Amino acid sequence: MSPYVVTKQGFVMRRIEKLKKFEQNPNNVCFHDLTWRSNLVKDLKYYMSLTYPVVLSEVKDAGEHIFSAVIEDLPGLEVYAYSVEELLRELEEAKESWIATALELNRPIKEPRDSFKEYSGRTTIRMSKSLHKRLADLAERESISLNALINQLLERSTSNDCIHQILVPEH
Repeated sequence: MSPYVVTKQGFVMRRIEKLKKFEQNPNNVCFHDLTWRSNLVKDLKYYMSLTYPVVLSEVKDAGEHIFSAVIEDLPGLEVYAYSVEELLRELEEAKESWIATALELNRPIKEPRDSFKEYSGRTTIRMSKSLHKRLADLAERESISLNALINQLLERSTSNDCIHQILVPEH
């Protein structure tokens, strides 16, 4: 028997102790087919099957190597371990616990974003005329387009630690 009940009004409810009384009401319909339920309710199994992007980093602390993993789509989910294998195990356990708690508390759970579908690779920026001139002059000296120059500068800059700290502030 399905742990979920769908009313004729479209409300989905978790099965509770008084559910038998609920099912006896002719105005309510109970779906026992799990395929129907999976189309109506997103449960722990559903969210655990999704592939969330993970940010892995290595931290050197007092000569020790500690690894960290963060799932940015699940706020507050961050784990630490001394090996990558242990880190990935801990991450799965923490992810399951985070999702189960969010479901239990009826909190919204973000689905993973598709990092390539959301971005076209195009952007428009405003800059001062003097900066525009300096960049255009540099691009001309390098015999590349202004777009290619800005792209190279951004690529280099986003790999630097100082830019990373600006883009990803400390918790």
